[in-house]
Amino acid sequence: YNGLYVDETAELCQWIVPGLHELEGWGDAAAYDGALSIIQPLIEPLYGGRSAYETLAAFSGEATKKSYDHVRAYW
Repeated sequence: YNGLYVDETAELCQWIVPGLHELEGWGDAAAYDGALSIIQPLIEPLYGGRSAYETLAAFSGEATKKSYDHVRAYW
């Protein structure tokens, strides 16, 4: 589980990875009208959390890549 809080979902999981707030990490998004956007962080990560990109990359053998590298490689 990758999340910000220890909530009901986290209590049922065996592994909990501290997540990043949306303002702390790189990302991308698609609007309902098809517009695509790249999301740039506004602040440095405060507590050493991991983004969803970094969590998924760890399972695919790319644990050292940061979310910026994943977004840049895709676009």
